[in-house]
Amino acid sequence: MINPTIYSFCDYGYRRKAENWIHYLHEAGLTSFKIICHDEKTFSFLRDKYEPHLINNPDYYFPRIRRRLKQYWQHRKEIFYDLVEEGDCIFSDIDAIFQRDPLPLIEGYALNHDLLFSKVVHAAAHPRPIRKRRGFVICMGWWVIKSSPSSLRLLSQLKKHKIRDDQVSMNNILLGKKGTVTNQESFFSFQHQDLSIGVLPRAIVNRPKSKGQLKDACVEHPVNGKLRAYNLWAI
Repeated sequence: MINPTIYSFCDYGYRRKAENWIHYLHEAGLTSFKIICHDEKTFSFLRDKYEPHLINNPDYYFPRIRRRLKQYWQHRKEIFYDLVEEGDCIFSDIDAIFQRDPLPLIEGYALNHDLLFSKVVHAAAHPRPIRKRRGFVICMGWWVIKSSPSSLRLLSQLKKHKIRDDQVSMNNILLGKKGTVTNQESFFSFQHQDLSIGVLPRAIVNRPKSKGQLKDACVEHPVNGKLRAYNLWAI
């Protein structure tokens, strides 16, 4: 049985997207979620309505993300480790919109898998060498991880990886070596050391590159983040 807390990350520039994200979570009946505030301004803006759902830890602050993206991805790796030490997690980008509760669909997969990833399949998905070879990449914008010593060993490896970008790092760790793992439309899985890794179908978590690629998934996570253009803006 998995009992995850849903986590997302937000700085002041994404404060309105945070409100939109929370609106959809409430509509889906989800209450076990937290937003890691990357600066005091974000916490101050959101606290009146949402304080029980906010993590305001100065150790997690990271102002001016867009100017220091490489350093930010490394910073996220450290936070992943801290939170998974505390329990099972779903990590979601703030523009990944929960249209329905995905937990009833993923609970069965989680019984026999340590991590569950959403995927990206469009040709420009990064890292491109993995996309070209496998037909997909695993997406760090929406993923599930059970808290265990094996999972923490993987996250320790992620923290130490030479590439700072967390998505590039995780794809290289899990899919960079020779193997037979290739994209499938339905759920599929593979082994990494003593971990069982599952890749979710796009009917559960979808990463559309255009409005025409929407699938009425439980979670829709548009590539360009322009939620209004996808009718995923409700505030």
